[in-house]
Amino acid sequence: MENNISINSAKYQKKRKLMKFKDGLENFLISSLPVFGFLIFGAFPMVLSLVMSFFEMHDTDFSNAVFIGLDNYKNMLNFNVYGKDFLYTFLTAGIFMISVPIGLAIPIFIAYQLNKIQFAKHFFRSVFFVPAVCAVTIIVIVFKMFIDENSGVFNQILTGLHFEPVKWLTGNPLTFNISMIIVSVWSGLGYATVLLQAAFAGVDESYEEAAKIDGASSSQIFWKITFPAITPTLGYLVTMRLIDSLQQMSLYYQFGFGIASPPQWTEGLYAYNTPVVYIYRMIFANSYQFGYGIGSAAAWILAIVIFVVTRINFKLQEKWVSYDF
Repeated sequence: MENNISINSAKYQKKRKLMKFKDGLENFLISSLPVFGFLIFGAFPMVLSLVMSFFEMHDTDFSNAVFIGLDNYKNMLNFNVYGKDFLYTFLTAGIFMISVPIGLAIPIFIAYQLNKIQFAKHFFRSVFFVPAVCAVTIIVIVFKMFIDENSGVFNQILTGLHFEPVKWLTGNPLTFNISMIIVSVWSGLGYATVLLQAAFAGVDESYEEAAKIDGASSSQIFWKITFPAITPTLGYLVTMRLIDSLQQMSLYYQFGFGIASPPQWTEGLYAYNTPVVYIYRMIFANSYQFGYGIGSAAAWILAIVIFVVTRINFKLQEKWVSYDF
């Protein structure tokens, strides 16, 4: 009898160890998939581009590459070589950053109002989230209909008010950048609104009730209690929007396609090139003249700029982001 119990116990322990091993292996494989994905599609291309940045390359064959050291970086930073062109693209990105405060101020207002209403809250939240699920190409097609120089909705409104129609895309760099800011604010409205509405809903109502009892006004409650409570979410959105502004490509490329296509790399067209669009055109639009090597060097310069801007942003957030609520 005791022998049977010990045998069954040994079998149970063995089966338990096998199940534990299988569970551990399964959990490891599932959790390692993102790591493998990053290594294959993230880390490896980054290392490869870093290596390429030290070569003069006009195709992907390393046997034809010529090692030139830091010359690609020197040429990109030399104002008289490519530095001027590259600097202007950062000016365009800087103008586009205006969309960050505008694109967050509007969702804050909408989310705050959504949080106060009870009727059809989920419906309105879904409506505002629609832009977040729209493909960039669809957004471009729709807004090209809005800002068309001849029959666009915006110009029809202007002519109806007895103003001259505006050439939104081809008139001048200012109107083009204004158009990009408008499109960016609209397309990012839904994602920011949903996150901020959730942040508003998570604010502890006991703080607001205590403030009301103490005689605080609505504006005082908002700026002293409600707004500080949502700053962690707002800080995240600011960080992601800043990075997106420096990496912006799709809007400028699709709206500017045909306006600033090579070889029209003239001073009046800098506004149509963000750093990423510029890098893309250096590598793929005219690789014989520019090449993969110098394009990779430009990409790493942009990465360093993004890192510096992000670090400054994190440092500044220490002053206004509150985690006490």
